[in-house]
Amino acid sequence: MDIGWNFRREHLRLQQRSALRDSNGGDQPNVVRRNASVWYYFRETSYDEVKKLWTSATPCRARP
Repeated sequence: MDIGWNFRREHLRLQQRSALRDSNGGDQPNVVRRNASVWYYFRETSYDEVKKLWTSATPCRARP
């Protein structure tokens, strides 16, 4: 989802914001753990707009 959402972020409205946090990235640089995970945070001016962001981010997720 990371790469897909980064491309999508270029086309967000000015009111929309997104941020990500590595929650289990590991402690060594340039080494990604097998169980690494990230959290995405979406902000907008209304709940309906946040739901639209969530819906547009869903296809970017990696399918196991």
